[in-house]
Amino acid sequence: MENYGKKWTHDEVVLALGLYFQIPFGKIHSHSPEIVKLASLMNRSPASLSMKMGNFGRLDPTLAKRGVGGLKNGAKIDEEVWNEFIGRRDDLATRYHELLLSLSGKDTIDDDVMIKTPPGLVGMGLSHYRINQTFFRHSVLSAYQYTCCITGLTEPKLLIASHVKPWAKCDDGNERTDTSNGLCLNALHDRAFDKGMITLDEQLKVIISTSLKDAVPHKVFMDYFLRYEGQKITLPHRGHPAETFLSYHRNKIFLG
Repeated sequence: MENYGKKWTHDEVVLALGLYFQIPFGKIHSHSPEIVKLASLMNRSPASLSMKMGNFGRLDPTLAKRGVGGLKNGAKIDEEVWNEFIGRRDDLATRYHELLLSLSGKDTIDDDVMIKTPPGLVGMGLSHYRINQTFFRHSVLSAYQYTCCITGLTEPKLLIASHVKPWAKCDDGNERTDTSNGLCLNALHDRAFDKGMITLDEQLKVIISTSLKDAVPHKVFMDYFLRYEGQKITLPHRGHPAETFLSYHRNKIFLG
């Protein structure tokens, strides 16, 4: 049983921060299955872990923009860890995985077909990629409340964390794991986005490529694509798509 009043270590706060980004803010409570599971591994109560995670809300600018705040009080170490990994989500993903592995003795990488693996990666490169992509997937899908931002589809097995600026074109690992470089899309629209057949304008409204009309049957085009043209995507609860990534997609990927 947890020793109440026990100080939080740096590694424990890192674990709390890692999970913070991977579940919707509204589900940060003591009954959340993910929190219950991690708290057990940490030998802490779910209430204690959920409170620690709630502390990060006050530091999260994406929540502040929505008028949502976390718990008002927080320890100095919470802010220190937040600042340590701000803009370094790649490092956070790696460290979070290492700490979980040390606690559970089990690999935490998802065996998930919805994590797209680029060709040519082997060994440590592939392992590092899947660690970060698992973290990215959970972060993006939780930000969008596990809902496709175009169609509203909510079946997790059909949802993909899509990169706005493609993984292979990202300047560094942090762009590859940045939630603002992600969209939650269903498998069909992910493929269309990936191939430049759809994109988003500066107001986050869907644009359809003229080439798509000739590529698919008329009814498919009308039912699955044209009906969404000009529609604004459902915005995430944190990590809004960054215009720097969107402009790259419009100018370099979109077929026009």
